[in-house]
Amino acid sequence: MKTKHFIMFLLFISLGMVSCSDNDDDEQFFLYQIGGITFPDKPISNLMIKVTNGESVGITGGVAPYTVETGDEAIVKARMNEKDNYVMISPVQLGRTYLVVKDANGLTTQIDIKIVEGRLSFSTYSIKVKIKGISDDEKRKALEKEVIDDSDMHETGEMKFVYDTNNSGMLTIIPSKDEALDVVPVPFTREIRQVDEKTYLPFIYVKYNGVDHVYYFTSPERQQVKDKSSHSIGLKYYWLVDDVTKIYKNKEVYSDVTSVERIYEGSY
Repeated sequence: MKTKHFIMFLLFISLGMVSCSDNDDDEQFFLYQIGGITFPDKPISNLMIKVTNGESVGITGGVAPYTVETGDEAIVKARMNEKDNYVMISPVQLGRTYLVVKDANGLTTQIDIKIVEGRLSFSTYSIKVKIKGISDDEKRKALEKEVIDDSDMHETGEMKFVYDTNNSGMLTIIPSKDEALDVVPVPFTREIRQVDEKTYLPFIYVKYNGVDHVYYFTSPERQQVKDKSSHSIGLKYYWLVDDVTKIYKNKEVYSDVTSVERIYEGSY
């Protein structure tokens, strides 16, 4: 009789251990943030992402393969990287929603997601002009001066981009420090375009003072920064190129021009 009770006791303990193990597995199924410093043992319950940025979250626990979905794909989209078992998140526009990951056994884990504005400021150091198609030096110099004089920004100017979707928002052009009070935000749109076999660049379209502009950022041909102090605090040196070919090609005196680019040298 004692032997029978002892066997039943062992069976009870064994079932209890299995049950606890299952609960532990449930508790170990969560998402963690992948970033400069990754903590796969630290679960997250929410995530805030700039609308201009992508984000990834890793998975701890559960059983592969996993599936993922979001509460509102008009706000954010997500898909699995099945090779490495992490989730890639792509914002669409401002808002709040959630992300759910389900494992092969039907267990789920969920986080809340908030998409916030993306902001970018570009400060100008100097302005230069690149012209193609004009061989006459005097005409070229005259056009260079005109393009600089017509510039929306001076050497102390600034552009501020505030994105409310991944590819649109409001642009504020500050001509210079002395004219900071005379600025009006204007809407802009952004499109990723292929410029050669390997390079894709974001092109920004905006109508400012009645003129259509096409801007794009590019790495400069020279890396030396005029303002050494700005480089020391980590600002990136770039060119903001304003393609103004159509504006000047329409003028009879410059009808032979094939390309005119106003280049703002600066950092963001």
